[in-house]
Amino acid sequence: MGQSRFDRQVEETAGSLVVGIGKILAGRDLDGVRRTDATFWRAGTRILPKTEGRVPSRSYRAGWQRLASRMAVGGAIGGSGYLTTQDLDATERTVRELWENRDQVLATLETGGITAGSATAVGGIAYGVLTRERRELRREWVEPLHQALAGPLGIADQTDTGRYLHIPKNFSDEDARIRVDLPTHLRFSRDVVADVITQKLALEGVTFSWHPAGRKPHVLVKKTRRPPRRRPRSGTPRRASWSRRRRSPPRSSGSGPAAGSSPSTWTPNPLTSSSTPPRAAASQ
Repeated sequence: MGQSRFDRQVEETAGSLVVGIGKILAGRDLDGVRRTDATFWRAGTRILPKTEGRVPSRSYRAGWQRLASRMAVGGAIGGSGYLTTQDLDATERTVRELWENRDQVLATLETGGITAGSATAVGGIAYGVLTRERRELRREWVEPLHQALAGPLGIADQTDTGRYLHIPKNFSDEDARIRVDLPTHLRFSRDVVADVITQKLALEGVTFSWHPAGRKPHVLVKKTRRPPRRRPRSGTPRRASWSRRRRSPPRSSGSGPAAGSSPSTWTPNPLTSSSTPPRAAASQ
């Protein structure tokens, strides 16, 4: 005896319900499409090949994290429903009082809505001001670098740049460090990747430190540190060329002989009136 149409619909509904419960408990996307390499215990870092459309951030979360959030939301909804149905008379009485004082309730909701809206606006403005530099960095440097690296690294264009490109705001400083997470397959050219990073970020005098081992391969880009110039210590002898220089003897401005010269070699100065050596004049 064949099954009726109603029985088949019941079986299909029960099967879909069981599959949906299994997806919820497994922490998978409810549509059944796997978009990232996330597992139940590990968060995702890469978008799987042939993935189309925008990938939401929840697809990167580990399965246990999604399961915990779903259980929390379901528990809150179930608890609210349970408390509501416990005392139907009190619930009906509360609803009736709110309906009778609806003008006062609407005024309270209006005031609360204005306050909440003002607080939200102020918070949004503060958030925009505080994150302006980060957004400019993402728009001017991170996104162009991602578009240039997607091909050489073999990653999807929809990949979240914040999950593998770690670029600080002061990446051009001497002590800045840039980290780029690499795909685990390592099927790329290091020279091409290094050249793209150097050109897109306008870097000069940097070194690349590759770390391909483990399940999180990455490359670090840092400025090349130049050795400090050595200064001569105090008390060190001067250069030999300086010590070998001869100093010219001082010129005498008076009419007497120079220091160390004998009176016999002294010649009279025609500009002075004295024609006798100084020592002879002193002896007379």
